[in-house]
Amino acid sequence: MNFPWTRHFQRYEYAVAKGYVDNKTVVDLGCGDGARGIGMLSSRATYVYGIDERLVDDVMIELMNDAWRDKNIQTIKRNMFNVTFDGKADVIIAIEVIEHMEDVDKFMDLCTRIGNTLFVTTPLVEVTGKTRNPTHAREYSNKDFIEVLSKRYSDITVVYQQSDLSITNEPVVKGIDSMATDHVVQMAWCEGVK
Repeated sequence: MNFPWTRHFQRYEYAVAKGYVDNKTVVDLGCGDGARGIGMLSSRATYVYGIDERLVDDVMIELMNDAWRDKNIQTIKRNMFNVTFDGKADVIIAIEVIEHMEDVDKFMDLCTRIGNTLFVTTPLVEVTGKTRNPTHAREYSNKDFIEVLSKRYSDITVVYQQSDLSITNEPVVKGIDSMATDHVVQMAWCEGVK
């Protein structure tokens, strides 16, 4: 059984439960509307920045930032490639973002430039390439996904979110792409920037 939003937010819950954001400064690249995901991250992070040029309208961003004024969250409506920080964030979160990138090397360079570690998720397919999902530049096989990450990180741990919400250690493809209700999602924790 597939619960698209439950599955999506389970990826945030996983990062929090594993302690990846504990007492860290976190940047959620491509945070979408920002509310639920960065809210979960902020429960354990020191500070969370939610960045997405497609954030809903400016009024909603202002309302969210006002609601979180006394909390540890800031949402920023900006193209992620135009983001700068003093120093580096501790953790970059990129949930369902990499498959949208035409230039994956540019995206990975951004991740290593602004952060020390990366939690990234993407659908698992048999063969890397364009799929039926019209919004995805490409979806990744396990081999190619790890290869992309290995160019910039020395320590990578990957687990797989199944459509039934279980998390496994086996990269078994189910469904032909992310449009299939039983597709599997790769979730990688990356450390050791090269």
